[in-house]
Amino acid sequence: MNTHWTQYLGYALTPILTVLILRGLGKLKSLKLTEPKAELTEEEQQHFKSMMSQASYIVIGSMLLAGWLIFLILRFIARTHLNLLKYEIMMPAPEVIYAIPALFLGIVIGGKIVEFYFIRKFGSTLYEKLSLVSYHQQGVNGKILNKIMYKWIPTFCLLFTIHSIFLNTYVQDNKLYIRRFFSLSTEVHDLKEIAQVIRSKSARAPNGNTVYRTYHYVLFKDGTKWDINNDEKTDYLFADALISKAGLQYTDKDFY
Repeated sequence: MNTHWTQYLGYALTPILTVLILRGLGKLKSLKLTEPKAELTEEEQQHFKSMMSQASYIVIGSMLLAGWLIFLILRFIARTHLNLLKYEIMMPAPEVIYAIPALFLGIVIGGKIVEFYFIRKFGSTLYEKLSLVSYHQQGVNGKILNKIMYKWIPTFCLLFTIHSIFLNTYVQDNKLYIRRFFSLSTEVHDLKEIAQVIRSKSARAPNGNTVYRTYHYVLFKDGTKWDINNDEKTDYLFADALISKAGLQYTDKDFY
């Protein structure tokens, strides 16, 4: 296995990301409420009930619409990135993976739309007062919650999206480049390092049950294994192209 520049990048980023994650977890401990409770007049209580009854519908609607648009944008960026790569065989990351940052960013945008709507409706001073009452009902620190919502979640989504865009496996110059999901680096194998490409009729799921569909695995001469695990059609196409390029034949098994 050859060394790829992303391996060195992975070594450098791992401690940085660890520190960021620990800092984020530390912020969760600060969610305990510290602001003084606000007292509402009878009219303000009516405004509060109105805000709480409308907020959930606005958030859900905004989240779904914004999330879908963000998903389409992220998918477009990923496809554009693929078109810029010079590869002989390509297996892109499953596009459904972009639904994760799209969902979280949809929630963030939904929260901002709610904030904008009720500031326009009640004014910023009353909105802040009503929001403080809401935080008291939930028992959370509004300032820390907003920092998580509008700083930490977008940062996570940005890092996750960048990571996901590079989750592509491809063949270039007789080398197989593999990017595993939980890795910050790219594995590089010469096609001559492939010992077998196994085609199995079934496999055991994490819960112990047997799943009957075709699975493909690549075994390397150093004993390591890589699962060709996208969707079934993409697996077929990539595995067929790979054995053709490497000059190999399938090793068929009933179970692996």
